[in-house]
Amino acid sequence: MVEVFKTNVKDKGQAEMLLSLIHRNFGQYRANFDLEDCDRILRVKSREGKVHPLFLIELLKDIGYQAEVLPDIPFYHEGIRERNQSVHFGNFKSFFCFGKRG
Repeated sequence: MVEVFKTNVKDKGQAEMLLSLIHRNFGQYRANFDLEDCDRILRVKSREGKVHPLFLIELLKDIGYQAEVLPDIPFYHEGIRERNQSVHFGNFKSFFCFGKRG
């Protein structure tokens, strides 16, 4: 199982410190950051069962970082015409960003 989080991690040094903390506290998890993504993505995979997002969110929060689970939404190309356009899936409205932001 993989969970994907949006974070406020700014640089490689912060990411490395957080990865060490996550791996030390959750030995069954393997995590990595994608700091090039506009959402500063943290991906966490569990070797044994589910990833428990609330524990990870609280761990990061306790040391001053923010993380939120990104919803698992299928990507549909139709209807997306411009970068950073809002897309509607029924009653669900989501914001997609493509590439780096300013």
